Amino acid sequence: MTIHGTPGRNDWKASLSTTKPVMMRVFAMTFGKLSKCGYIRMYPSKDEVTEYKWRAQARLRKEIGELLSIKDPKEVLRRYSISRELLTAFTAGFIDAEGSIHIVITKRKRVRGGKVIRVTFIEPRLAMYSTDREILEEIRKAWAKYGIYFHIRICGRATPNSKSKIKKPPITWKMGLQKISALKRLLPELLRYMKHEERIEKAKLALDILHGRIPKDAKLIRELLERIKKKYKEERDRSVEQAKEDFMNRHAYIIYPDLTYEKVKIKDRKRKTNF
Repeated sequence: MTIHGTPGRNDWKASLSTTKPVMMRVFAMTFGKLSKCGYIRMYPSKDEVTEYKWRAQARLRKEIGELLSIKDPKEVLRRYSISRELLTAFTAGFIDAEGSIHIVITKRKRVRGGKVIRVTFIEPRLAMYSTDREILEEIRKAWAKYGIYFHIRICGRATPNSKSKIKKPPITWKMGLQKISALKRLLPELLRYMKHEERIEKAKLALDILHGRIPKDAKLIRELLERIKKKYKEERDRSVEQAKEDFMNRHAYIIYPDLTYEKVKIKDRKRKTNF
C-alpha cells in the first residue's frame, strides 16, 4: 500500500495492488472512511509477473494524505504513542498491513530421567516486518514503556526480480514477540482493532492455545492451521479468476466501507479509474 500526493495540494491518493481479497477488504474498510467520496475504486489489472490481480485507489482528503505521508519514524510514533489505546490501534494496523501471526510447532531434544527424548513445543508468535528498521525500533521502544518487549533481527533480503530496476532489494527486518505472558496481554487488545480476517483467526487460535482452551496437540493444531490456509487460498484463487473475467469485460467496482459494492464499466482501458 502506498500514499502519494503533493504537499499543499489536494491530490492525495492511497493505492494498493494485490491478489488477496482479504487485503482488499482491509483497504476498503480503512480508506473508504477516509476518502473524499466515501468509497474506494477497485479494478482488475494484468502484469507480466503475477498476471491478473486487483488494484484499488482512494482519493484522500488533504489533511489525511499529509498525515499518512509522514516518513520520519520518530514523528510517526510521537503522534501514535501518546496513549496505549492509540499505540494499540497503530500496531494493529501495522500487523494488518505488514504483520503475521505464527503458531510454530517444533521438536527439541530434552533429557528426562537420564534419557534423551524429543519433546514437541507449540509456540504462538507475533511478528511485524519492514525494510525500515527505524520505524520498528520506535514501535519497540514505545511498547517497552508498557512492559511489552519485542526483539528485532534481520529477516532476509527479497529475491531480485529480473524485470525490476532494483537489482539489490533492501534488507527486511523482523520485529517479533513470543513471550507467553506478553502475548496473553497484547493479543486481546490488538484484536479490538485488527481488520485482516486471516490474521484475526490465527490470533484467536493462538489465544485459545495460550489459555488452554485448545489442547496442545500438534496434529490438531496443524489441521486447524491448514483449514485457515486453505480457506483463504481458495478465496484468492477465485478472486484471480474473477479479475481475469472482469479485465476481459472491462468491469470495475466501487466499494464502500461496509463492503457493499457496485459493478461499473471501465470507459477507457488506458485510464482504468475513469468509470
